[in-house]
Amino acid sequence: MSKNRLFAVEENPYKVLGTRSNASPERIKICYLDKIKEYPPEQYPEQFRIIREAYETLKDPIKKAKYDLTNKYGGRVERLLEQAFECLRSDRLDQAFNFAQEALELSKGNFIILLHLAEIDLLRGNINSFHRYYKEAEEAVQKKYRPNILCMKASELLDWEDPDMAIEVFRDLEERFPRESYKADPLRIRAYEMLGENDEAWKVIEGCIQRLKKPDIDDLHFYLKWHQLMAVQGRLEKEQEVVNGFKEYLGSFQSEEEKEILRMALEEEQKQLKEGGFYVETGFFLDLLYHLTSDPEYLKKLEDLEEVIELAREMDRLRFDYDVFPPVKFKALEFFNRQYGDEELLEQQVPLEFRGFLAELEESTVNFLQGIESLQEKFPAIFKHFQADWEEERRKKEKGLSPEEKRLAQQVFKMNENYQRDESGTLIKTEKKVGRNSPCPCGSKKKYKKCCGKKG
Repeated sequence: MSKNRLFAVEENPYKVLGTRSNASPERIKICYLDKIKEYPPEQYPEQFRIIREAYETLKDPIKKAKYDLTNKYGGRVERLLEQAFECLRSDRLDQAFNFAQEALELSKGNFIILLHLAEIDLLRGNINSFHRYYKEAEEAVQKKYRPNILCMKASELLDWEDPDMAIEVFRDLEERFPRESYKADPLRIRAYEMLGENDEAWKVIEGCIQRLKKPDIDDLHFYLKWHQLMAVQGRLEKEQEVVNGFKEYLGSFQSEEEKEILRMALEEEQKQLKEGGFYVETGFFLDLLYHLTSDPEYLKKLEDLEEVIELAREMDRLRFDYDVFPPVKFKALEFFNRQYGDEELLEQQVPLEFRGFLAELEESTVNFLQGIESLQEKFPAIFKHFQADWEEERRKKEKGLSPEEKRLAQQVFKMNENYQRDESGTLIKTEKKVGRNSPCPCGSKKKYKKCCGKKG
């Protein structure tokens, strides 16, 4: 049979990898790498997909047990569970529970079915039964698999949007299985993100990276998450650390097969980021791809994006600068997405319900003009790139201003003892005197006695 047809009729994960149901995790991984050497991803992408799916099924003890279960009972249990899933999809929870119970009668004490019953009872709001089924599932497996069961329990609770209860499960895991508690780290990060506890999420991912002493290709997801948290949380001071750590990880792989797997994963990541308008992150992964492959095509793509990446970096700084007048910040996002992104991305960055508030703030014309002056000083690349847009905004806003208001608006970062901000942030003139030969505080560059001083 040709290589192109090898997997056409058989996708049994054991047969795909050429191993047996009693194979150890180490043996499964060796078989996986051997298959990749036989079917390089760049030459056999479809076969690689099947090999990868088989490995994902067998390397995870829970997924492996699910597969073994549905084959052990000649399909009867599988059919009952399929009926349960069909009922779940149409919110017929009681019927789903009954089908799962019937499956349990065929395979008494089966921890996979107990997990299904726990899931259904969680959806039915029966929290006590949920905990009870998980306890029975734990008792039904060997002790070494119990940390995995607790991780599944926490995952279910996070899917149910209850991070507080999931954290209680993490504490249980740490108390009973301290050496295995690291298995829940990806879930911990997710829980802290849901709770908005960014510092805690960052501590967990840093701990994960520090613990990865022997590089493993399956650890790529930790590095991807490390980068994601750095970007989302605006920890720009950590960028070089993440770059160096990522490159060190990639440089530890020598086989062409493993490098190709990494290349495909990084390539997919950068494509999705570019489509989403995340240009700084796109540049990050193009740099990693060039480091991994030395392919000049990636370097060229990076150079082509250099200008927009620099602009996007300044946009990232702007997003996390809370001193910038909000409507001005929104306008900057609007200009950027109009040229490099899309309206959907803008809606994600600035929720619709917040825009009414922005519109009200924008009515404060002097503050808006002051905000443009502030942006020009602190974010010159953004101002310069969209200068025509900002000048148009200025013209529109200045139409209804009096000469005095115009002069005040020009004083944002040229303040002296004659001007200060009131409680609303608007620049106002004080009663303090200025010398007749001093520069006029209105910004005209004339002496005070030949400008505003004439009025006195």
